[in-house]
Amino acid sequence: MPRISKDPDTRRRELIGEAEKLFLEKGYDETTISDIVKATGVAQGTFYYYFKTKDDILDAIAETYVEDVRTKSEEVAERKDLNAVEKMLTISSSFSGLVKDKKGIVVNLHEDKNAHLHVKIERKTMSVLLEPYAAIIRQGIQEGLFQTDYPEEAVVSIIASTSAILDTPEEVAEIAETGAAPEARGRTKQMKRSMAALFDIIETILGAKKGTFRAQIEKLKK
Repeated sequence: MPRISKDPDTRRRELIGEAEKLFLEKGYDETTISDIVKATGVAQGTFYYYFKTKDDILDAIAETYVEDVRTKSEEVAERKDLNAVEKMLTISSSFSGLVKDKKGIVVNLHEDKNAHLHVKIERKTMSVLLEPYAAIIRQGIQEGLFQTDYPEEAVVSIIASTSAILDTPEEVAEIAETGAAPEARGRTKQMKRSMAALFDIIETILGAKKGTFRAQIEKLKK
């Protein structure tokens, strides 16, 4: 039976989709290129037409996550029913949900061997979050929740602080295990301390009243 010829973009998306499924099911290290082409139903040469290595397809998968972050952040930023703090917590929750759903891949991206890819994705995530987050911060200033003259710089500082505090494979894995809600994170004493420190730092950067984010979390729990 002759192979079905497909549009290059469609074929590439299929390879990425099947690779992601296999990485999540079997693990990145345990998945071979042969596994990917077999699941996709293409010849080995087709894989190499689109990707040079397995690392390249991991890169492409990570790119789809960045685009997902962009879409969700922009959607939340445009909502009219949430104040600035609620929007920031909603975005945080959606990120945690992504980490939980894609745990196997996200943890792999944090390993030393993928440091170059991690840095690349971190930079791209920063660029796609800059405007939506800055818009939310400007909203918070208008609402009297934040006091800062530098919304864009505040975004950079917040993302850098979050990455520095919650940026080990163990912490990523724990966030994935504890669920999407920020208040659910922290089975360990150190994780609770890390989250408390992060909220304190974010409030300082934004010029927000101490306890602003924790108070909103408690409100959402009721």
